[in-house]
Amino acid sequence: MCTFRNSPSISVTFNYLIMKHCIAIALTAAIVLTGYRHDPQQIVPVEFPEPPVEILTNYFNFIRLPEGSYRMYFSGYTQRECGPDRDKQDPYYAESEDGTYYDFKGKKEETTVERIWDNDYSAFPSIVRYRGAYYVSFREGVSHIFDENGIAAGKTRILRSADCKHWKSVALLSKEGYDLRDPKLSVTADGRLMVIQGGSVYVDKQLVDRVPQVSFSSDGRTFSDPAPVVYENQDRPAWCWRVTWHDGTGYAVSYGDVEDNALDLFKTTDGI
Repeated sequence: MCTFRNSPSISVTFNYLIMKHCIAIALTAAIVLTGYRHDPQQIVPVEFPEPPVEILTNYFNFIRLPEGSYRMYFSGYTQRECGPDRDKQDPYYAESEDGTYYDFKGKKEETTVERIWDNDYSAFPSIVRYRGAYYVSFREGVSHIFDENGIAAGKTRILRSADCKHWKSVALLSKEGYDLRDPKLSVTADGRLMVIQGGSVYVDKQLVDRVPQVSFSSDGRTFSDPAPVVYENQDRPAWCWRVTWHDGTGYAVSYGDVEDNALDLFKTTDGI
């Protein structure tokens, strides 16, 4: 069981920045800024200028480069309507000196894309290096949410590779009554591989609850069953996104009702 402590003084609200689902960029930005600026009280919106071409963007990921600057990767597509062409997405990136204002750079031309797994519907990946190997996690299901019987029962698949070319499945996590989503990997302060997952509960195709789940592995091969995350000082449904560890503390951003754009910053010292 994972306990995250919330400080009401750092509960924040963001406006949508680029698009309908741009809450993702704010979530990740908050972790980047708190993780490296040593000041969890200072969370600010990311400034992202209009790109030179009209694209819709989503699925952001941030890294801090060795020289101290930041790079943001994201996927983009030119279709205004979601449909079959939405799958035809290209990788883009932007860079920032301070982690707040990003300069759009365009396509990452040298990027190559190869399929590493093919089983029904796979989405929302995460990757981390752990004990000399690479691990990828993602949701595995039949569709974005429901199967042919109207049941939402997504599972978390975890792959392992020594060279990023040859991949082998080491885990398939599931939990009765839950749709496991957006599994994100991290390495805890005590050296365990951790995967935090959204746990959506549906009744008659209606979302009625969110109960994030967490699993751990000490060897990268055997994972504990998903167990619910416990929030202190939090009484509304929450979705806990990826955890970023810094100086022995894990930081995570969570949101409840998307309509009010409310975010909460949590921290944990041991992930238990």
